Amino acid sequence: MFVVVAAIASAPAAGSRNVTDFEIPVEGQFTDTVPVKQTGASTFLWESESNTLAVEFTAANESERYEVCIRNETGERLACQYERSASRNRVVRFEYDNLSSFSESNNVTVVLRTDTLRNPKTIGSDTIDITVIRQAADIDGDGLTNTNEVTNNSSMFLIDTDRDGLSDGAEVTIYGTSPTNTDTDSDNLTDATELSKSLDPTDPDTDGDGLNDELETRLGTEPDDENTTPMLLFAGGTFCGFLAVSSRWVICSSQRRLTGFLSSVRSSAEALRSDTADDPGPTNSPRTSISRTRSRDRHVPKQSAPQISPAEAEVLQLLRENEGWVYQSRVVERTNWSKSKVSRLLSKMNDKGMVEKVSVGRQNIIAEAGSMPEAAKSTFDE
Repeated sequence: MFVVVAAIASAPAAGSRNVTDFEIPVEGQFTDTVPVKQTGASTFLWESESNTLAVEFTAANESERYEVCIRNETGERLACQYERSASRNRVVRFEYDNLSSFSESNNVTVVLRTDTLRNPKTIGSDTIDITVIRQAADIDGDGLTNTNEVTNNSSMFLIDTDRDGLSDGAEVTIYGTSPTNTDTDSDNLTDATELSKSLDPTDPDTDGDGLNDELETRLGTEPDDENTTPMLLFAGGTFCGFLAVSSRWVICSSQRRLTGFLSSVRSSAEALRSDTADDPGPTNSPRTSISRTRSRDRHVPKQSAPQISPAEAEVLQLLRENEGWVYQSRVVERTNWSKSKVSRLLSKMNDKGMVEKVSVGRQNIIAEAGSMPEAAKSTFDE
């Protein structure tokens, strides 16, 4: 319910009323109005909700009887009350279980008359412009009921309140986005743009790799593929402009512009293509380019290390099948172990010197001791 407090009006008020020039100022107000996002004079009211029409006036004579009547747009009397003023300021309340009797009216008029047999006369009047609406209706036809429009702070009279190209109904019921904000997740890509790219408009980092969707779009990586960003960054040999710290991507050099970083990435990509053309080995694995950056004389741990558990052996086997390193998530996928079990096991293996671990964005790279890609190590060390 929404309450508008009645107040005595000494002059015609702006907005939803027309106070006439009689002897006594009268003001009528409904106490429960609908907070509609619409400019105009009308007071909006729910048809099926109970309401109170409060009429306030200042009596000229405390001993006089007054008649207060409510009339609809056609002038028909809907209700009357009689009041003898015991004080100058009087409030008369008309209670309604619903407002169906006003559903066809555009206004309601309060009429104040002296209640005398010999010479009754109208001494005050107030006309209130009203619009009675149904909660389950959909005035603008956008797929949201009038009640839902109020709940979502959107307009009952605009199909697309925030004008982002998506209807209010679709934003609320299908996409889960805000009908009043063009960029729900605040990643500098509009909701409509993200949906056109099959991204999540409610998550600034759709693939969870630590770079928001708008930045990945500028970098040319895939915002919905967590594996493309680290691969592209490692391809350049160094991570220019950004540093992975505590699972967050942060700027590490204020003197290097993003354009320089993009140029570096493009140059690295061209070099990789050239290397691939000269390499008779397989060319369709993204790990091939990374493995070339490793030191050729990397240390390979002794295979006779004592006390290797079956679980540790399985992890080492997985690493050796993948050129010495994988993302930690790959260990979970391959073994079907829980994330917590994998994390504990890898921490134990790291303490034993069996594996190395480097955090990149929101991912961990796990490598057999001595097999960590040089690009990954240089990124972490900067």
